[in-house]
Amino acid sequence: MLRFLGDSVERKIEDIQREHLSLFVVNAQGVPCPPYESVYREPAGRPTGWLLAQVEREYAAAGLAPSPDLGELPDHVAVEMEFMAVLCGREAQAWEERDLPQGLEALRRQKAFVESHLVVWVPEFARQVTRTDSGSVYAVVGEGAAAFISYDVDLLDALLETLPDSAPPRSRRGAISLP
Repeated sequence: MLRFLGDSVERKIEDIQREHLSLFVVNAQGVPCPPYESVYREPAGRPTGWLLAQVEREYAAAGLAPSPDLGELPDHVAVEMEFMAVLCGREAQAWEERDLPQGLEALRRQKAFVESHLVVWVPEFARQVTRTDSGSVYAVVGEGAAAFISYDVDLLDALLETLPDSAPPRSRRGAISLP
């Protein structure tokens, strides 16, 4: 993926913008690859409004909400991936502060969101992008994202299996000891 993206530096920005429009924005053929979870989940019988409310509840439970200036629905692939990045940042901060309960909470939120959302639809979205335009930057990035999500599911499972379920007693300085 990195090699392809490095080679893409030579591509004109107009070509990349044209790829974006042809894949993700309404054109004469419709929207070939809608970047919204609800589009891929709706065939399973869940109405779009239900799914949007579910995603927004996940964000709210983490103390977040999509910016009203964003102009995208909460189930857009970039919004969902940014949410995961925030959760990963919180996890990293918890480990840096040696805060086991917060680290575990961040891991559990990541696992729940990945399994309830990203792993359910992003692989199909990536396949759709590749089928539509296999030579695009977006196809390569989509394939990389799908692979990362699959890897992340396994990593989160392994981490949660190996870490203790509760924090050890605090020392006099307030720091905790991690395994």
